[in-house]
Amino acid sequence: MLTGPKTYNPPAHVAKRNIRDIVEEDMEVRLFWVRAHAGTAGNERADELAGTSALKKKPAVDYERFPLLYAKKTIRTASLD
Repeated sequence: MLTGPKTYNPPAHVAKRNIRDIVEEDMEVRLFWVRAHAGTAGNERADELAGTSALKKKPAVDYERFPLLYAKKTIRTASLD
């Protein structure tokens, strides 16, 4: 999702922008894939924390930018309803 030039997922765009900003500061970014529910050490605790976090009140999501295609698709879908 982060490597494709045509990503239409707003959180992916935020992540790509953040990674680019970090790299421009001559810092290193490492991403690791962790299998879910596979007996990985600490995975159960991570699941517990994620569940707790999901129950907390969250601020409204506010994206600075998003792809034009995403806006068009959203408008098209809303107009068909």
